[in-house]
Amino acid sequence: MIQSRFATKEEIFCDEFNAINGHLIEINKKFNLSYHSEINEQRFPWSKGLFDQPSVYVSRMWEYPFAILSAELQRGMKCADVGCGTSPFTIYLAEVTGKDCVTGFDPDEIKGSNFHSTFGANSALLNSIGIHYKCNNMTMLDAADESYDRVFCIGVLEHVKEPAVWQKGIREMVRILKQGGRLIITMDTGIELPLTNPLDIIKYSGRTIFGPFNYLWTKERFLKMGNSALDVFGLILEKNNQNIFADYEKQKQIPQGFANRNFVPDITNLKQIQIGKDLRRSNGALRVITKLILGKYKG
Repeated sequence: MIQSRFATKEEIFCDEFNAINGHLIEINKKFNLSYHSEINEQRFPWSKGLFDQPSVYVSRMWEYPFAILSAELQRGMKCADVGCGTSPFTIYLAEVTGKDCVTGFDPDEIKGSNFHSTFGANSALLNSIGIHYKCNNMTMLDAADESYDRVFCIGVLEHVKEPAVWQKGIREMVRILKQGGRLIITMDTGIELPLTNPLDIIKYSGRTIFGPFNYLWTKERFLKMGNSALDVFGLILEKNNQNIFADYEKQKQIPQGFANRNFVPDITNLKQIQIGKDLRRSNGALRVITKLILGKYKG
């Protein structure tokens, strides 16, 4: 079912998700990727006994199949995994579309170690498999305009604390996506702890929702994070070149992607964010002057 929607516990157990998750777990074992059994028991008590000993983070057992099925992958499709870490998902993409077709972007590179983590990209492992890896922040992706058929961002945005960073990141993902391509995003959100808002993502992307959009909250919360309850939402966006009329008289046409520009403020420059952070630290002014002289700020 291709539909932007909230995750449910029940869907993890359906046949389609079950088959994909079984293969993802095999990939996890084959490449000795990280295990999440202890954290799974804390955050997803209902998952105990799932696949005997689930080695994949339970949220990903919904997010990965959701993304894979929503993408309708075909051999030869160019795919980008933004914030890839070292996960079975990126490897799965390479198996389906072709190893040379997948690029993983992640600013946290693990070097000279056998340790694999979803919170860092082991460049040696990814390169040995044939997956292209680029040590990039989402705000500056080293890729040409419109070069990917599918762009994925799985469980990343809720970890980005500065709104201006994820706003610029969303624009970058749209930039590298081909016309007619799909941007598939999953994110943690919540009724009482709104880490992210899918409606904001849509607004800042300036893109069209692909397929139906179901924003009906589920009866039960999906995961427990300390004393808070969270949910997971999967969003499918499409990049199209449809023109629309901007005025009532139908005299002025603009591309679909420009329609939100009047409603979205300019994105705060990443350099400004970095300077602002440093100013709040001890000896902030001196720190900023030194970094400006040395050219340490990016963006």
